[in-house]
Amino acid sequence: MIRNDLPFCLILTLALLAPFPLCTTPAGAQNIRCTYTHQKKDDPDKGYKTYPDMLLDICEGRSLFYNEREFVYDSLFSLSFDENGTMLKNEAAEKLSRASKAFLWMTALDYPDGTFTQYYSFFQTIIGNGVLEMPAWKLTDEEKEITGYVCRKATAHYLGRDWTAWFTEDVPSQAGPWLLWGLPGLIVEARDADHYILFKLTGVEPLNDNHRAVFLSNWLRSHTNRSRNVYEYDFPEAESVHTKMRSDISFAAHMSNPGAKIMTKDQTGKMVPLEAPPYIPMIPTEYWKTRK
Repeated sequence: MIRNDLPFCLILTLALLAPFPLCTTPAGAQNIRCTYTHQKKDDPDKGYKTYPDMLLDICEGRSLFYNEREFVYDSLFSLSFDENGTMLKNEAAEKLSRASKAFLWMTALDYPDGTFTQYYSFFQTIIGNGVLEMPAWKLTDEEKEITGYVCRKATAHYLGRDWTAWFTEDVPSQAGPWLLWGLPGLIVEARDADHYILFKLTGVEPLNDNHRAVFLSNWLRSHTNRSRNVYEYDFPEAESVHTKMRSDISFAAHMSNPGAKIMTKDQTGKMVPLEAPPYIPMIPTEYWKTRK
């Protein structure tokens, strides 16, 4: 489904300026913001890309995993344009010109509803809606200290990969980074068996400010213009489309402008289609073949 009928930036500005309800949860529940370092390989023969400022907000039975730098960038962006998409000369626009943008993907889990939404922003905005499946964790007695927490080891085969996770019962939350969840304590570290993906907790603090899920979801759903649309699918189809966009630049360009191609010069000076850099999806493409 394509959504391109929302006024560019108007909803974003209203979403940012309107007061958010502060998180309120039953007594004994914790509203916390966790900081993670995320490392990922997109080429098995090369090193990791490191994202040191990933945040996990846990509030009201929901969790949101996203990039702090991207949140700041999008907040500035929403204040830098008027309702017609014209850039303003204000403090936010000046800061935006100096800000660096991170690749955005965001994962929102709603535990009471048993659902999740995955967001990607790459040429287009891709949104995938799915039903939560708890990993079949196998708990062990093995323990070690990570980031000052005593952690226990758990393993699971989940979404096509073999995962090892370390969790701490000192933080009583079933949440974790990305789509990893369901342990009797916060996930402090998680790594896949191929060593392509790593999440490691670097800090925990009370979540005292406004929940950012509303602003970020509104931003991604309404960030449209002549070259960017919002495509919303069931989760498997969203993953397929996003993976194809990351692996085929011509397809990504076509999503923006049907028939468009991105060309470059080869060593002889001939114009040839630009090749996409290597990309390893979080969920292996082979996994979806087994689900059909």
